Amino acid sequence: FEPTSGALLRTLSVPADLTMWVAFDASGTRLIAGDGVGNVTIWDASSWRRIVSAPTGLGVLLGGGIDAETGRVWVLADALYSLDIGQPPLLERALKVDLDHVAVALPAGKGSLLTADQTGVSIVDASSGTVLLREGGGSATALAVGPDDTTIVVGREDGRVQLLDANTLASRIELGALGSRIDAVAVRSGEEPLVAAATDRIVTIWSTGDRSAEVRFDHDFGQSIGIRAGIAFTPDGSTLAANFNGGMAAIDLNSLDLHFAPPAPGFGGMIVADPLGRGFYLAAVGAFPALVDADLAVTTSMPDTSAGVGAGAISPDGAYAVTGALDGTIALLDVESRSQYGSFIQTPFGGVSSLAFVPDSLTMMTAHSAEDGSSTIAFWNLDPDFLVERACEISGRDLTDAEWDTYLPGYEHTPICPVGG
Repeated sequence: FEPTSGALLRTLSVPADLTMWVAFDASGTRLIAGDGVGNVTIWDASSWRRIVSAPTGLGVLLGGGIDAETGRVWVLADALYSLDIGQPPLLERALKVDLDHVAVALPAGKGSLLTADQTGVSIVDASSGTVLLREGGGSATALAVGPDDTTIVVGREDGRVQLLDANTLASRIELGALGSRIDAVAVRSGEEPLVAAATDRIVTIWSTGDRSAEVRFDHDFGQSIGIRAGIAFTPDGSTLAANFNGGMAAIDLNSLDLHFAPPAPGFGGMIVADPLGRGFYLAAVGAFPALVDADLAVTTSMPDTSAGVGAGAISPDGAYAVTGALDGTIALLDVESRSQYGSFIQTPFGGVSSLAFVPDSLTMMTAHSAEDGSSTIAFWNLDPDFLVERACEISGRDLTDAEWDTYLPGYEHTPICPVGG
């Protein structure tokens, strides 16, 4: 509130309905709040950007604050606890990058990343976040690694689809101009590589081995309402799945026959094929994430933040399905048990615009674009050993039953943290 007039300036939200207390740190630069189910949330007091929101596993929090010397959070529950929750669980590092509304970030090997933003495609150093090379070919809205490691496929705001040289970012081929923003691109590798691109209504497929043998498949998936489309090839390369506002479709790439899911209001957006070929997809169904089978029927609804799905991915080992929401929240699903893995990760970086795993690892990359256009690329570690280390670091002691359920669901509760932290 404005102190003189009492006018409402801003409303901040916490994970639970009941806020028990709020406090500023000694410098007045951070605001902290505790709620009735044990969550602590911290905001930057100049921008009101949420820095972190994390569960403590301590139940009702009666009071708390931030220690001016150590930066650790202290909370009063059944006793007085000192906690290190300066960053979200599982976060390894976050890079502020000089990009304008980053749309996509992908691992590129040799310690670098590929990114797409409103200026074009860039190569970014994965350790420092320094932009090493800018292509500047116009607003890039979709990105994929090409059929081999020497090319990149880029889709642009103006509807162009191009192949770029992966090392120099020079244009090699313009596959076509589709007339409206490219929402997604996908690549099928192998003896007969294909490139697919989707606008908000149409999917087009090209053969890259012989450009004259272009195959175009257009289908009107309903009137656009601004939802970005998604496409994905199955691992065996036989099917291209598409997710649009009008519904989901599976395209048989041998016959070009179309299997169209029954229309459902609000269908649209992200779709990811299971990398192990087990016959399911991770998809946005309306505003909510779900697992759908090969016939495009919903089999499992994933944890929902009600903020809309911005991106999704399945880990290379097929163990985790992960979604990122437009409010910056990340949710994890254990694929085998079809249950939520831990609690929501509340990120402070802005909405999740893309999500990808580093090949052959459990390191996950998320790209975030804040309201002011600033861009962040964050790295998250889903390896169980890292989960144990991080949970002990946050709690400062061994884990309670509630914390085991949060950080290590499905594992037997045994003492693992060193005495005293």
